[in-house]
Order: sequence, then structure tokens, then C-alpha cells
Amino acid sequence: KLSDQRSCKPQPFCEPPTSLPTMIRYFKPIPTTSSCCFNTIPMQKKQPPSAAVQQAKVIAGEVILGYSALVDAMFEAGEHVLDETIDTTAEVIEHRHGSEAGETAKAAGVAAKDGVKAGLNVVKIGPKGVVKGAATAAGKELVADSV
Repeated sequence: KLSDQRSCKPQPFCEPPTSLPTMIRYFKPIPTTSSCCFNTIPMQKKQPPSAAVQQAKVIAGEVILGYSALVDAMFEAGEHVLDETIDTTAEVIEHRHGSEAGETAKAAGVAAKDGVKAGLNVVKIGPKGVVKGAATAAGKELVADSV
């Protein structure tokens, strides 16, 4: 019967395989006429990856490095554009409204740039990294103050 084939009850006289490190033991539905339902399959040794797989891994690694370099270059270009914009804006404001207004505009631009850079750094290292760094710095400062 089908129900007999799906039921697997280990017999008390069944002994598990003696070489468990090299064998996988599992229960398998077998006909009830069998005396034991422990079955083993030898573990297959892991084959080394083929040459094509190894080359694909190398290519994927190079693509990731290239993408990272491209993104870093874009960040640097954006920072350069922002620096030039800050300087030009400060010069225009200084020309129209005086040197004090120009210095204030430049300071505000630098503060905005620093805020953008901080945000980009948080995105790069993630919120957990920021919290970990802040906690480490605070802990070091606390230890230095108590000593």
C-alpha cells in the first residue's frame, strides 16, 4: 500500500552508520518489508569551480571596483563644482553688498557643503557605522576625562 511506503518507523535493532563524518544519515520512506529505514548517501566532495566561473568572479570584482571608482570620481567632481559655486557666489555678493556680506555668504556656502559631505559620508558608511564611531569617540573621551 502507498501508506505503508510512506511510513518509516526505525526498528530497535537498526544501527546508524558507523562513519557519520563521511555519510549523511536520513530517514527515507521505504516499504514495510525492509528491516531498517536508516539510509545513507556518501557525501560528494565539492568540485573546484570551473575556469569560466572563476573568470566570471574576477570580472564581477573588476566591475564593482570600476563602479566604485566612477562613483568616487563623480563625488569629487560634484565637490569641485560646489567649491567653485561657493567662491563665485561669494565674489558676486561681495561686489554688490560689501566684503562683510561676501565673507558671510562664503561661510554659509562652506557650511552647506560640509553638511552635504556629512550626509554623503553617512550614506557611504551607513547609520550603524556613524553610531558606532560616535559611541567609540564618546567612550574614549569619557575614559580620558576620568583618568
